[in-house]
Amino acid sequence: MSELGDIAVAISDLLSALESGGSNVFATVDIHQVADRKAATAAISRQLKPAAFVLYDGRGSKSRQEPVPAAAVMAVLLAVENLRGGDTALTGDDNHTGAFEVAELAAATLDGAVVETDYRLMMQDEHQVVGDGRAVVFEQRYRVERLAEVSAPTFDGSAIAGSDSVVTVQVGDARVEVVEFGFPGIDGVYRHHTGTRGREVRWQGRLVADNDSALNTIEADLDQLVVEQLPATMVDAWGRSYPECVLDEFKRDGVRRRHPMTGAAVQAFELVFTQLQA
Repeated sequence: MSELGDIAVAISDLLSALESGGSNVFATVDIHQVADRKAATAAISRQLKPAAFVLYDGRGSKSRQEPVPAAAVMAVLLAVENLRGGDTALTGDDNHTGAFEVAELAAATLDGAVVETDYRLMMQDEHQVVGDGRAVVFEQRYRVERLAEVSAPTFDGSAIAGSDSVVTVQVGDARVEVVEFGFPGIDGVYRHHTGTRGREVRWQGRLVADNDSALNTIEADLDQLVVEQLPATMVDAWGRSYPECVLDEFKRDGVRRRHPMTGAAVQAFELVFTQLQA
């Protein structure tokens, strides 16, 4: 089977294994062969629900400056039905899981998941395809990006975000301060270099730990690093080293969540470092 085929199967397996309250979330999970949304929506509407279809959605856009091939995009259709009508297909009730909850469970499972060893799913967007008082279909799209990271980033030799966390490192530009001046009648500009300025480095992603206690420890350690303001060497996932970094900010993005499959504690986050001497 092709790599894309293996990825589609892996996504299907993750959705099939998804549980809520001790029961499978989906009654039907399938890899749909037809990419046309109208046909796919009609097909999933005939399935036993809640239902999920996995579709290949082509290659995403590629920057002109980016030489590597554009990432593949996989789409997931989610169909929920509640014959009681009203808004219950969206919100759910005591006996039925609503589309909002199904979409949230699917996103929590797939977004950031690593499949086929070295491919990561990154959620691109989500929208409602069709819906009425009794049935709703959502679509989620995921970029399939090949991992380049070989290890977790470290600060002062320690993986401060935890070994199971999903972390992306964004390195800012080196900056300098200069004074420029010229003289009447003399072509050109004279420049005097007055020194370097701090470089910003950001870590973004999700803190992941086995339980709340373990995640509490990670968060407490990050808070302490912000308070201490001690410079240390930061090494990113590709082995690039940035000495004299201090951790300026630890931002929690939204509320803490529970991974619906593993039960792990999850917290979206951002760390902002300043490299004092670039």
